[in-house]
Amino acid sequence: MSRRRRREEKHANHERWLITYSDLITLLMIFFVVMYASSQIDVAKFKSLSVSLSQALMSKSMIDLNGGAVGGLDTGAPRQDRGDTPQNVVTDEEMQKKAERLKQLDAEEKKLEDLKKKLQEYVEKNGLQNKVFLNQTDESVQITFRDVALFDTGEANLKAEAKKTLSDIAPFFKGITNKITIEGHTDNRPIHTEQFPSNWELSSARALTVLHYLEDQGIQPNRMSATAYGEFQPVAPNDTEENQSKNRRVNIVVHRLPIENNASAK
Repeated sequence: MSRRRRREEKHANHERWLITYSDLITLLMIFFVVMYASSQIDVAKFKSLSVSLSQALMSKSMIDLNGGAVGGLDTGAPRQDRGDTPQNVVTDEEMQKKAERLKQLDAEEKKLEDLKKKLQEYVEKNGLQNKVFLNQTDESVQITFRDVALFDTGEANLKAEAKKTLSDIAPFFKGITNKITIEGHTDNRPIHTEQFPSNWELSSARALTVLHYLEDQGIQPNRMSATAYGEFQPVAPNDTEENQSKNRRVNIVVHRLPIENNASAK
């Protein structure tokens, strides 16, 4: 009889406490489920609490019976390594890139403002207020020449005074590296000559004439382009002679330099 008792004691299960521990964990989870079902709580706060409790309980519920992990609670919440950076956190590097981009934008805006100021002073000094007009946007500075300031009616050869004006303002463009577009525009009165079968040819020829003259003044050709719009981009209705004269124009558009978007994928 004593031998049988010793054999039973020898094979007794010393890990019965695991059953009690498992029941305790189960009851604890049931408790929180009941609390959740019977109360009005903030969902976000509950999820945060659930994750915290799960992480805390997980380390204690990973029971190793034979040197290996049995398992634990899985909340379904994504886990994040300590070395990872949350997506909603702006890093110092990103802040630095954004600050640099703003600095570049401010510098470029100031450069265009300075260009417009110099051109405005020249226009006023030479009494060209009725022939040359300036406009600045976020993207460019635009110098608009009425056709009478540059050409005779129906022609694409520069007047002598036009050459002087372009020669005087060309140095303003040499101190910058911005792209320049020369735009040719006409009114809606048709033209049918051997040289200019339509307003397309006239507006194109005038834009190219200005481009070539600026090139002769030392403006790099790879910075410039010419565009012809014919009669199709009017700034006023073609219902009066005055409005038609507004539409016959050449624009020199100095574009803002593109700013690399360092903040991004800038």
